Amino acid sequence: MADCSLEANRTFQFQRIIFSLQIGMIVLMSLLFLSKGKLPGLDLLGLALLTVFLWWARDRTSLLNFAPFLMLMLTYESIRILALVPGLGALHVTDLIVWEESLSGGIIPSHILQHAWSAQPYTWIIDLVANGFYMTHFISAIALGLLLWVKRREHYWPFLLGLTVLSYAAFITYVLFPAAPPWWASMFGYLKGQAVDLSHSLLTPGYIIATGNPVASMPSLHTAYPFYIFFYCFYLWGKKSLPVVLLPVGVAVSSIYLGHHYVIDVLAGLFYAIVAFLCTIWWIRNRIKLSPQEQTEVLATA
Repeated sequence: MADCSLEANRTFQFQRIIFSLQIGMIVLMSLLFLSKGKLPGLDLLGLALLTVFLWWARDRTSLLNFAPFLMLMLTYESIRILALVPGLGALHVTDLIVWEESLSGGIIPSHILQHAWSAQPYTWIIDLVANGFYMTHFISAIALGLLLWVKRREHYWPFLLGLTVLSYAAFITYVLFPAAPPWWASMFGYLKGQAVDLSHSLLTPGYIIATGNPVASMPSLHTAYPFYIFFYCFYLWGKKSLPVVLLPVGVAVSSIYLGHHYVIDVLAGLFYAIVAFLCTIWWIRNRIKLSPQEQTEVLATA
């Protein structure tokens, strides 16, 4: 009985901090809109009301335990609109190219990979695999969340807390530091000598501009999510989870090859994932009351 009460209290702690982060993010986005003389849209108002409702009704149905995934997707849509508001931050293009060339010895790795793997008998296979990896970033996060909910429910909310911190840190960066990806820089004439395009990607420039945020390159969330997933899997299952590392590596290489990200974007995504993971572990070990058995498990993994 005591263990059930302890688990309920721990779940409440994670729910409170995650929903507080989501409300805080909505307030911050609204203030940014107002600072630029624009009224927040109905989408933000609806998002705020939905968050409050989900918090109020958190004990009514188990389906609401998966609400934070929905909130992340809805928040990203608002961030996409906010990032495109003029004056919030200068678009970074040439500085990213300089950093990439400094890191890679004067070359643009996306250009090199596309040049090496194009017009080959096996190009269609590489394109298929690369697009498959690239499209998994959010799906894989949901998949691990469901696995934890079924198999290791005590780790579901800690995992989700780290995912929320990671996502919102990236969202804020997109607003304050809008960064053009290599395909965008090439399309507008900034990479004339080392052209990069989206000919291998299923996502066309028109589609990205119409439905996504074309200047959300730094950090690469496509890379950050799977690295965070790998770190958490390794924390829980140790060497048994080593094959999971193929996911972030595959996504990282695919992101560069397809022209969506620079190497520095990928490294930034890795850094954000490390910070989010360490914050989650710190929270587990210092802010959450554990049962004696769980304390023993934590010490064993330290």
